[in-house]
Amino acid sequence: MSDLYRLLEVLPDATDDEIEGAHRRLAKQYHPDRNPGDKTAEARFKDMQGAYDILGDETMRARYDRGDLRQHKPPRIDVLRVGLAGLINGGNYEVGGLRLLKIEPSTRVGKILAVPGAEFYVRIELQPERWFTVSGNDLRACVLLSDEQMANGATIRLAVPHDKKAVRIRGGKSNGDVVTFPRLGLPLGDGKFGNLILTLKLKDEHGFNNDNEVDEAALEFNEVNFPKYASLIKEARRIVDTITGREPT
Repeated sequence: MSDLYRLLEVLPDATDDEIEGAHRRLAKQYHPDRNPGDKTAEARFKDMQGAYDILGDETMRARYDRGDLRQHKPPRIDVLRVGLAGLINGGNYEVGGLRLLKIEPSTRVGKILAVPGAEFYVRIELQPERWFTVSGNDLRACVLLSDEQMANGATIRLAVPHDKKAVRIRGGKSNGDVVTFPRLGLPLGDGKFGNLILTLKLKDEHGFNNDNEVDEAALEFNEVNFPKYASLIKEARRIVDTITGREPT
């Protein structure tokens, strides 16, 4: 096994924060998206990530430092993708067949867990969701607001699992402004969280902006703006009411 500290460009007595910082720096430098077609960068990225999988986990790092991992082949580490709600609230997940793995609340992305009764580990990764992107431990999303909302402010309810947090955007905003809400991002461990970063975009009366992005709320049963699909929307509503047992609207 290669010298993992050397692969991460840190000393063997590096702190956890130093290892985390080195991982972020190297991941950004060698990420395939920033080096398309560069096989050397791709190999370097994989080596660096493999080193971090071990050194970034307290238990695995201790085993490596004792020499438990140097005399044997590297342990098998699978990927377990967990939704944002699972990372924050925890839950039980099936891995390797019928084995259940308990994810504790506020589990950070990248954490490696031993699978009970198995000879392999899993690394926790975030399951992609279409409404946000991830930047480090921050969540980024776009919010479409009307002229009135930009001017006077708005309270919006987001699909983050922090009790489905309603956040208040103050007035006086313009298209392209960025608003940051602390502690509504990904878990960092020890009760700490990254941030939620919203980019505000101006929408027209149909729910679109200049980039042809659409506000899903504007499309919800919107027969007025989209009369061509009125019958289809009505039928979809009827099916949903039938399935859920609600009174027709």
